[in-house]
Amino acid sequence: MAASLAPELLDQIFAYVPDYPDSHWQPSDRHPILDDDDSSYPSFYPTYALHPLLLVCKAWNGIAEVHLYRSISVGGCINQRSGCVRQALILAKKLKENPRLADIVRTLRLGTMNCERDETVAHIEILSSCKSATSVTIMGYNNEFLDDLVSTVKELKMLKSFTVSRYSITDAHQCEEFCSIEEFFELLMGWPDIESVLFHYEAIRSHFSEPIDAEHKALEARILNPPAGCCPRLRSLELDWCTLPRHIRALQRIAPSIEKFVAGVFLYDHSGMSIIEAALSTWASTLGELSLRPWGDDDLAVVMSAELCTRLTRLHTLDGSTALMDVRSLCCLKQLENLTFAVTQTSHVEVLNDILQKLPSLKHLHLYANHDETEGLEQLEHSAKQYGIQMQLNRV
Repeated sequence: MAASLAPELLDQIFAYVPDYPDSHWQPSDRHPILDDDDSSYPSFYPTYALHPLLLVCKAWNGIAEVHLYRSISVGGCINQRSGCVRQALILAKKLKENPRLADIVRTLRLGTMNCERDETVAHIEILSSCKSATSVTIMGYNNEFLDDLVSTVKELKMLKSFTVSRYSITDAHQCEEFCSIEEFFELLMGWPDIESVLFHYEAIRSHFSEPIDAEHKALEARILNPPAGCCPRLRSLELDWCTLPRHIRALQRIAPSIEKFVAGVFLYDHSGMSIIEAALSTWASTLGELSLRPWGDDDLAVVMSAELCTRLTRLHTLDGSTALMDVRSLCCLKQLENLTFAVTQTSHVEVLNDILQKLPSLKHLHLYANHDETEGLEQLEHSAKQYGIQMQLNRV
């Protein structure tokens, strides 16, 4: 009787197997993956593959395995701290011994509580076995095996989504940076199908000095002149890290259709500003979310001109400041719905108040102002309420 059920029906039945809520593994203000109210974190128990239903018959087993192994999370059993390493080791052994199961895996979430050596070794073995994985999230790692971890991730040629944080799941351990800027670009160029990349908590090692030996000069020349469009599907790129303009230029060449871009950029002269403007111009027809934090010479003009803003026709979310653009240029962003903005002078507040009515799509305003700045803020809050805009004020 059980064996006679149609495979399509069995597939629908096993689709109801409870999955781990994605919200547990998405960025939040406190942590890139965990929500503030989480009291327990998702974990995969390899022994659960012995669920009684899997033993009914071969047909049931084959279809159920696809659902059980397609998405795997390990390392987050906060209520069983001592079991996290053991779970990872068991799973690594099981996948290594059974390539058929490893080939099913598409999503891997690898977290760690205490960044233990054996746990990171197990995570590396899991990644090595799951060559068909398309989505990988890594939450912390043991620094001793970092080079091996980066090398293993580099070999995942089918990746569509990659997220890494240098903090453990509980924020108790801060690891070394995941990779250097050169390794970051080499990773990107090796993932032709990549769509989304998130490096959180300064997971990229920054350095602003010029390469001094021939080997490093050749490496930098290669990553700064990548093959055009080598990541044609890359849409979301979040780098909690300060880049240089030349890195932005390389990213523009690698991924011509960015929809979400988050980064800091160190500007030291006007040529750097031109590079940033050129990149934003390339992405103008696709860019929907932008968070760009300029650092460097305060005497430089703003990066985003009013003319550039008029071409950002799809931009609906912006996190910026008066160092990025003139406040008056905001009125050129007619599709803007969510604005996070930092101001430093009373005049900025006054201008913002004047142009609110020229932002027909604006729904949310998160304003950062100097702690001693009070003039005009009350009127701005009144105007926001009048136009149906939710406003949040932070003093810094």
